[in-house]
Amino acid sequence: RGVAAVPLCCSDSVSIDCWLEPGRRYLLVPLSLHMGSALNATAVCMSNNHVRVRERQLNRDVVRAAWAACARTCDIQGVQFHGAMLHMGRANTDS
Repeated sequence: RGVAAVPLCCSDSVSIDCWLEPGRRYLLVPLSLHMGSALNATAVCMSNNHVRVRERQLNRDVVRAAWAACARTCDIQGVQFHGAMLHMGRANTDS
């Protein structure tokens, strides 16, 4: 389940604020449609308590689940299609 997602956009920098519950684990998955080049990501976390951050290798299923969570978070309403609910992440064209 996605906690927060930034809609897809053509920008070098995106930002989102969210509150995370203490004592829970979260996974930051930077998503990009660009192939072949490295994806740089910067995350800022402010807390009164210690926060542990570590890098992880993600398998294809985890990345697929992250894309699905992003689509559901960015398109809450969804569209009924042949008995299934489709959520479509749309690119922000304002940038």
